[in-house]
Amino acid sequence: MERLDDRTVTQVASTERRALPRDLCLSMRGNYGISEWVDIIKMRSSATGFDVTTIHDEDEDIFVIRHYMGEKYSLHLKSFYE
Repeated sequence: MERLDDRTVTQVASTERRALPRDLCLSMRGNYGISEWVDIIKMRSSATGFDVTTIHDEDEDIFVIRHYMGEKYSLHLKSFYE
């Protein structure tokens, strides 16, 4: 991923986020909703050794995912989840 420019990384993540959450929720949980998606994010992060911290704000929950995959992967995650 480090060989790709930022624009390409962002475009790939944007393309993935259109269908991937729905498809994963339906195939893994049989239902597509926010609670299923949050559960999958936490489960996949745990399985890959990433640390996930949830910050509860008044109007939203913020998820901080710590990994050691480099800056490009951080850009990919940010672009995917925003």
